[in-house]
Amino acid sequence: MPKWLILAVFFVSGCSSVTTGVRYPEKPKIFSERVSHLRCKIEGANDFEKEFIAETLSIMPGGVQQAIDRIVVHKEKTADFKDVAAYCEYIGGKNEIHILREKLSRSILWHEAAHAYDFSLGLDDDAEWLRAVGDGLGHTDGRVYPSRGVLKRYGARNWLEDRAVWVEYVYCLVSGAWHPFPHITDAADGRYRQKLDLLLARGFISRTDYESVLKVLPKKMEVGGGKR
Repeated sequence: MPKWLILAVFFVSGCSSVTTGVRYPEKPKIFSERVSHLRCKIEGANDFEKEFIAETLSIMPGGVQQAIDRIVVHKEKTADFKDVAAYCEYIGGKNEIHILREKLSRSILWHEAAHAYDFSLGLDDDAEWLRAVGDGLGHTDGRVYPSRGVLKRYGARNWLEDRAVWVEYVYCLVSGAWHPFPHITDAADGRYRQKLDLLLARGFISRTDYESVLKVLPKKMEVGGGKR
């Protein structure tokens, strides 16, 4: 997959959306506890949407927020979107997130922010993540997820989508929205823990958020190792 373009299809999975009416009954406390480090331009958004975007991204580490150079909210679907709700591209040395207004949601923002941060790391391939992936990718039909370290079917497309889905769901958990971690049935597979460890090591998530995920992982989750 070309490094300069990542496309994504999303299922909101309970994370709050601006336009669909899927809202938290009360704003989680975490959004007032974290600090926004977002310095990028936000174009095409009204004041409410700008506040929603900044607030959503504020719970991510500062390095992830600062990896985003531009966010554009689109009123209408153009050819660039094809069959997707949002995409992140690296163009002219800048990381840009483009998202349809009608699909603007927290989960999509976290997912695309992960792609932007991946671009900023400059990794064409992450050998450690790929080792953790093993045979977990490429199985997009006929398998129930989570499975083999992959949290949902879309993440099985490639390792970049796998990682972005992981980041997306970590912050769904942290913000109090639905997440799949308690539904892992193959918890003896060490890849789940390996990937979580790598998210912390790479700076995608904070130590606090890492420990929040550990609390809800199945008790039989192995520390490293596991099946391949």
